[in-house]
Amino acid sequence: MNVSIRQGYSVKENEIERLQELRKLAELGIVELRQDKVQYCKHCNAAHKVEGKFLREGRLTCLCTRTVLLSLAKIHVEYTISKINYNKIFQICQDELNQTPGILDCTFDEKQRCWICSYSGKTVPIFIAEISSYNQYIPEESNSDSCWLCFVLDWVAFKSNLNYYNEMHFVKIEDILSKVIRLSEKLDILTTQYSTNVSVELGKKFDTFVSLVSWQQFELFAKQFLDEIRNRALAVEKFMSFLSVRRNTIINSKVILLGGPANPDFVVLDLLDYLQCALKPEKFGEVKHYIDSELRLPKYGVSLIHAGTKSSTLCIVASNEVDPELWKYVLDVKKEEGYFKHVILERDTIVLLIKALGMEDLISKPEK
Repeated sequence: MNVSIRQGYSVKENEIERLQELRKLAELGIVELRQDKVQYCKHCNAAHKVEGKFLREGRLTCLCTRTVLLSLAKIHVEYTISKINYNKIFQICQDELNQTPGILDCTFDEKQRCWICSYSGKTVPIFIAEISSYNQYIPEESNSDSCWLCFVLDWVAFKSNLNYYNEMHFVKIEDILSKVIRLSEKLDILTTQYSTNVSVELGKKFDTFVSLVSWQQFELFAKQFLDEIRNRALAVEKFMSFLSVRRNTIINSKVILLGGPANPDFVVLDLLDYLQCALKPEKFGEVKHYIDSELRLPKYGVSLIHAGTKSSTLCIVASNEVDPELWKYVLDVKKEEGYFKHVILERDTIVLLIKALGMEDLISKPEK
C-alpha cells in the first residue's frame, strides 16, 4: 500500500493503484472518502476546489499570484479522506494481537489508547504513533533501548523517522491489513534483543502511590516534584536537548484526546514546547488529587479566576482523566497567545518526567 491514512490526504482520479488502495480502506470501514472537483494552477500545480467564489466568479488568484480561470475541460476529481474511524483501527489491531501466538495478558488502556502485553516473560507496550499516549515508554538514551512496538498509520510521512537502530520497533498498519507480517516474529526479536520496558512498572508504581496518599500528601508530592526539577538543572537541560534533536519525531510528540462536535479526535503537540512552557517561572499553580473523577473545565475555571486573566497557570493532576473541553481551552488560549499560557501535567507527563530526570524516589511508598 502506498497511501496514507491521514485526514485530508487526497488521491487524483488518474492514480489508479492509489485510488484502489484508498477504496479498500473505505470498504474496510477505516476511512470515509469524499469527491472533490478541483482545477490545478498551470504554473504551480496547486489544487483549487471548484466551489463557492471560484465557481460563482469563474476565476481566482492562486497563492503563486497567478490568475486561474475556471475551465470545465480542466476540472478533475480528487478523492480525499474526510474521516478516519479510529475505533475500527483499534479493533483491527486488537484482533491482530488476539491472534498472535505467545502474547499473554494483553490489556488495553483507554486513556493512553495503547496495549500493555506480556511476551516471553517481558512486558511490551504496544501503541499507535499518531493517536496513543506513548512518550513514557520510549527510552531517552539510544544505547539503553527496551521493548516497545509501534503501529504507524501514515508510513509515507513517518518513514523519515526510521533508522537502522529503531526500525525494528515499528510496524506499518498496511502490513497488518495485508497479512504480510507476523507480529510473533517481530516480538521474538524485540524481547530477545531488548530488556523489559521499565516504564510500565514505573507507571504502576505511580498509580499505587497516588492511591495510597491523601490529597494533602499529593500536594506535598507536587511541591517536591517541582523542587526536584529545579534542583536537576543539568538533567533537565539534557532531556530538553534530547527532545530538541528529535523535534520532528514521535519522541517529541504529545498526543491528547479531543473529539466532540467540530473538533479533531486527536491533537499532536510539540512536547518540547509544552514542557518548556510548563517549567517557566511565575505560574499560578493548582494540584488536583483526582483518581476516579475527571478534571473538568468548570473546576479548572476556579483556578483561572484566582490566577486572573493575565496570569499563566500550571495544574498537576494525578490521573489522565482530563476533560477534552479543558484541553480545547488550553489549545484555544495557546492559539491566541502564541504559547501555552495554561499547562496541565497529567499522569503520563508526570511519569515521563520522573523517568527522564531520575526522580523515582519521589513515589516510594508513603509513610503512614
